[in-house]
Amino acid sequence: MCLLTPLLTITYHLYTNQKRTKMFSSVIALALAALIVPAYGQTAGGACMDLVFALDTSCSTSSDQQRKAKEIMIDIVSSAEITIGINDTRVAALTFNKGTQHQFYLDKYDNKNDITNAIDSIPTAPVGCRTHTFNALKKIAEDYLSLLENGQRAERPDIVVLFTDGVTYPIKKQHKTLEYAQALKDMGVLVFIVEMNNERNNDGRPEYNAIASQPLADYLIMMNEDVPKRFFAKVPRPEECLPEAPPTCDVKQDIVMVMDKSNSIAEENLDTIIDFFVKVASSFEITPDTTRISAISYNKQVQTHFLLDGHMNKLHTLNWLSDKLRTELELGQKTRTDKALLRATEILQTYGRKEPGVAKTIFIATDGTTFPVDKQPMTFKAAEAAHAAGISVFLVKLPNLNGKNSTEEFEAIASKPLKTHLFDEVESFDKLEGIVRTLTGSVCAVAQSFNRPE
Repeated sequence: MCLLTPLLTITYHLYTNQKRTKMFSSVIALALAALIVPAYGQTAGGACMDLVFALDTSCSTSSDQQRKAKEIMIDIVSSAEITIGINDTRVAALTFNKGTQHQFYLDKYDNKNDITNAIDSIPTAPVGCRTHTFNALKKIAEDYLSLLENGQRAERPDIVVLFTDGVTYPIKKQHKTLEYAQALKDMGVLVFIVEMNNERNNDGRPEYNAIASQPLADYLIMMNEDVPKRFFAKVPRPEECLPEAPPTCDVKQDIVMVMDKSNSIAEENLDTIIDFFVKVASSFEITPDTTRISAISYNKQVQTHFLLDGHMNKLHTLNWLSDKLRTELELGQKTRTDKALLRATEILQTYGRKEPGVAKTIFIATDGTTFPVDKQPMTFKAAEAAHAAGISVFLVKLPNLNGKNSTEEFEAIASKPLKTHLFDEVESFDKLEGIVRTLTGSVCAVAQSFNRPE
């Protein structure tokens, strides 16, 4: 993903200044989706998107139509045309009638089985005989597809499939439906409508034309048509959705990931470092019973982003690292590596698992010497304490803007042997991706040695 960093950074700042204007990111996403190099996935060539299903369960739609709509959703998710995963397609769902009913966000599930079960369990009993299409569109824009919220990703196209009979009720609210439909279009969202039969024979065409992407003939689909076929014929499809997945390490270990955010690191390199952390984390099977991860960052002080029980599955961990960490990072003065090592050790000893066979690991990425320099002896002591506690410390030396680094300090921090724990030959930030497999392979091998029964 490092190739996309400048463009995604631009997109992020555009969103920060104008939260719901997504046309820019959508253009970038469609043009560059094939360049994205996620850390793991399923088959290459499938459709990749942030997909939201919205189902009209008002009194003017029949239970048979609602059941058929859920079957269509399941057919789309189950299709070989789509890949489901953290870096592939994510799926969300809501229903609407009098108001809206949240079902699940994009970051809730990361596999087809869980999503299809969740869709099958969606309740369809109407809540009041109203059709608040405007509320559904508003919720989608503000809660489901708002930038970096609830699993939304800037680098993936946003798709909505709206199952409705097409008539806002009460009719006096129709102008709000048109308003929020335009807001979604302004965000660059692609909207499909699947037409349900209206039990009261009301004509929904005026609303269909306002809500659906254009031309209408391509994005309005009848319920009795082959909806998945029509859908996949129009969704954006990168030439290559995902490359072959690297091997996943499923050993038992607790890892604290430590990021240097001192001001000797250029602002424009932060996203590259975050991408690197995501790729490292994605190499591990993250569950309560295998690998658990905590994340901290530091300069003058240490900031704890989440503890070992903060995100107990791979989806939430990677989503947080890739989408949320950047918003919490602020470069600052000084490089108190001593404090970072002490905090990482404290997390592992306080919150780490106590049973035998669980490896304890610190993974630290830093660009230089402890600063102020008179604090360096404290870094040496903190490293000794970590080693004495049975913690394996892996260190990646980042390029330093000021050309200042300390081989002595790096070698004191990293566990032995240095050839498997110290990665000090990264000449530029764009070379970080090249060490992911070697680094995670070393981490996994060391953890496996802890996992072996004595």
